[in-house]
Amino acid sequence: MFLVKKVTYMIIKMLLIRYKNRQEKLFKALEIENENNVVCWHPMRGIIDNNIVNDELKNICDHVMTTHGLRHTRVSPD
Repeated sequence: MFLVKKVTYMIIKMLLIRYKNRQEKLFKALEIENENNVVCWHPMRGIIDNNIVNDELKNICDHVMTTHGLRHTRVSPD
């Protein structure tokens, strides 16, 4: 079970990093400044609501993961 959780957390971390990189490219192209360096931020709507993020996490995770759960997740590189 530990290995499954670790792999799941590593996948989530990778997805967040990938999302952040794409977001930075988009903001640069649109000349938008993300002053607070927020990951869950939309160029037109501002800060993304937790419910939207939780719905997307349900689509990509095999088990229930929420933004609250991510906040308490600690993944250390090995």
